[in-house]
Amino acid sequence: MKGNLKIGFYIAPVFCALLCLMQLFAGNVTAIVFYAHLPLCFMFGAFPAIALYKKVISLEEELKDLKTKLNS
Repeated sequence: MKGNLKIGFYIAPVFCALLCLMQLFAGNVTAIVFYAHLPLCFMFGAFPAIALYKKVISLEEELKDLKTKLNS
């Protein structure tokens, strides 16, 4: 899981860079492809952040459980 999160942060910038380079060098021919796939940049960027947020929540719950076990 740890390795997958690291790779996930690189997928979005690489995808967006390739998409922008395609638009830059191919011109108006690829405009519809560029605008159709542009939301994927934000989606690919959000997935690792959501996974990290869920991981933090689960770790906080585990810490809370361990504290209650320690106190009882």
